[in-house]
Amino acid sequence: AMHGAIDEMALAAPSAAELEERVAEYEAGWVFNFRSPREVLSRRIGFRVVDLPDDWLHRFRDGMRAVTPEAVRAVFDASVREDAWVTLIVGDPEVIGSELAEFGPVTVLEVG
Repeated sequence: AMHGAIDEMALAAPSAAELEERVAEYEAGWVFNFRSPREVLSRRIGFRVVDLPDDWLHRFRDGMRAVTPEAVRAVFDASVREDAWVTLIVGDPEVIGSELAEFGPVTVLEVG
């Protein structure tokens, strides 16, 4: 599934509607980082510790909203190299080993 999504990104940028939907989902998830006054205070202290400005969350939100499909595609093209992928799969190689060949060369690491 992940390889298919990356293959799709290699062909075309996301649509404006898809990008808008992902940004909205991400923004909605932030609400759960601030459920109590203690969590709000903890985040504020964390932002201060790393010297972020008081309006950092607003800047971050505005920056996310300003991302364009073309910008996503440009970052993808500059950053994603299929020849450098590493896929880590955890499980019994006797059970899933034959299915792994579709991903390329397989290295089995014994643990324990």
